[in-house]
Amino acid sequence: MHAIEREVRILRMYEPVRVFVGRDRSKSAVVDLTDLTGHTRARLLVDSLGSARLEFLDAGGHVVHAVPDSTRAR
Repeated sequence: MHAIEREVRILRMYEPVRVFVGRDRSKSAVVDLTDLTGHTRARLLVDSLGSARLEFLDAGGHVVHAVPDSTRAR
């Protein structure tokens, strides 16, 4: 293996995870999509009661848009 190939492999080990599929602490099923810096930018989740939600986040991790909109009266 050439030195450059070895260096590229080492750098790839430190890349942020771009896609996460699993469960969070509240037992919600979650799919997170992150930007190149590792910040979650979109999240699809289904909570333990079966309610689904899609969230779009800014680079600071704040939800900027959600479907369904949790601020709307039901």
